[in-house]
Amino acid sequence: MRNILTVFFLFIQHIAFSQGLLTYSSLTIPDSLKKGADAVFRLDETVVEINSASKYTVSDHRIITILNKDGLRHSGIVFLTDKLIKLDEAEVRIYNDLGLEIKKYRKKDFSVVGNPYESSLATDNKYYYLEAPMPEPPFTIEVTSVIKLYGYIDFPDWKFGSSDESFELSRFKIVVPTDLDIRYKAYNTTLTPAVSTDGNNKVYEWQVKNQKIFPAESKSYGSVLTIPRISIAPKYKKMQTDTRYVSIQLGIGGLKPFPASFVEEKKYGDCKALSNYMKHLLKAAGIKSYAAIIKSGKNAYPADPSFPNEGFDHVILCVPNDKDTVWLECTSKLPEPGILGNFTENRNALLITENGGVLVNTPVSKSSDNQWQAKTNVELFDDGSAFVKSRIFVSGEFWEYIYAYTDSKSKDDIKKALVNVFGYKAPDDYELKIVTDSADGHVIQLNMEYRQFFDFKAGAKHFFPLRQYKLNDETIKTAETRKFEYLFDFPYIKSDSTVYKLPGNFKKENLPPNKEIKNNFVFYKTEVQINETGDELKVVTQLTLNKHIIPAQQYNEVANSFESIKKDEGQKIVLKKE
Repeated sequence: MRNILTVFFLFIQHIAFSQGLLTYSSLTIPDSLKKGADAVFRLDETVVEINSASKYTVSDHRIITILNKDGLRHSGIVFLTDKLIKLDEAEVRIYNDLGLEIKKYRKKDFSVVGNPYESSLATDNKYYYLEAPMPEPPFTIEVTSVIKLYGYIDFPDWKFGSSDESFELSRFKIVVPTDLDIRYKAYNTTLTPAVSTDGNNKVYEWQVKNQKIFPAESKSYGSVLTIPRISIAPKYKKMQTDTRYVSIQLGIGGLKPFPASFVEEKKYGDCKALSNYMKHLLKAAGIKSYAAIIKSGKNAYPADPSFPNEGFDHVILCVPNDKDTVWLECTSKLPEPGILGNFTENRNALLITENGGVLVNTPVSKSSDNQWQAKTNVELFDDGSAFVKSRIFVSGEFWEYIYAYTDSKSKDDIKKALVNVFGYKAPDDYELKIVTDSADGHVIQLNMEYRQFFDFKAGAKHFFPLRQYKLNDETIKTAETRKFEYLFDFPYIKSDSTVYKLPGNFKKENLPPNKEIKNNFVFYKTEVQINETGDELKVVTQLTLNKHIIPAQQYNEVANSFESIKKDEGQKIVLKKE
């Protein structure tokens, strides 16, 4: 009898052990959740417990099966803390693909760094990060953490979807005192919370199961348009009634800027300090201006006016005028005064005025703000070699690109950028220098030498490019369906005039026909001409992107335009060598 009980007990242990293994194995994940996913959240749970108007706790528990190398980004565990954010608990467990735990880490195993970013001169931030070897995918990582937050309330959003991650179970829970309560808004979903009470607390809980990936469309506003999320915010009326404002400066990372005198003396400051400094300079000249809080980033999605929430991360300056309001980016030396660029244009900003906050729109990007105008002479020699002299005027975003790839860079690095970034035919030698700088733009002189300027030859026929670089660098293809707007980086005007000086032994064999493409968004025109004596050939091209935000309905029209432009630019000038 004892032997039978022992065998039965071992059998039960075996079943329980096996089930435990399978819990964290990729083998138990449905194929529908694996399809197109880099990782699967077996559990994604966040609990926000609000203790008061200035204190709350966020508890996270995530179990993630990483399916491939692209999913390894989930193995980088980082926590940000400062005087208002405290990491109370942290634990990480690693499981192999059979679900067997192979490693466990606690908070004491994390490394701590104070200032990982060179752009931050001083900060009270601390970053806890885990440096640990990870097995080859697939494997599972479990992360639990408890973070306590103090000061003003900035609740986390809950997102339960992704273009490359699926969710077996995702749960979001808010516990809030009934006399405080919260507001919430659902985006891209009709999901509503289960609401209950627990003593003096009100409890909101959202939950989804077996959420597959959401296919993404390239160059759109991204997840903000497709991924379901719930945004949470406090009920401000309660705070207005029961609290009063007291300015508290908590270190350099607070919301209050340094005094203008500090920036004047030290010659540095962050976005709010530099904007405040400029505001005082203008005030001294009798010019009124307002700080404007804004969401930064290339083509960032505008804030939602219907749901007031803390969603801004940058400060610029607005100089109001009845007819011509001027906007100033005070943190960069590159943009021309009055031109914001795609970092803060085309969205709304919150002006801080003497009468309170006012939500206004920043300017719409204009193609004339971003220009590339090149005038080039190509001296072609008898052996097919060439000396190229190009004078290029750039403004706006084009100047920022040029600056980023040339300032303080080696000659080899600049050459790589000319070829890989700007699309130039690789020169054997070159010289690049900035000739003039002005508020309107910048002039660059670029001289290049080529031992062989033609692309290829067939007998006596030599095939030359229309110019030494591709004026069009857009890659856009038609699609069967398009739901959302397509975003180019910015609108622009590009023009190029290339003149070939031909030696006596090269004669015209064939020239590409002139081409014109025109619609509401794109204008393209190329003209190829040769003089009567046959010793000078000129290629004149203009490419204008009038609007960089393309409605879904016009996407294929624009995509077809750029496909035609790409095909036209691929044509060759054919010269016959006598």
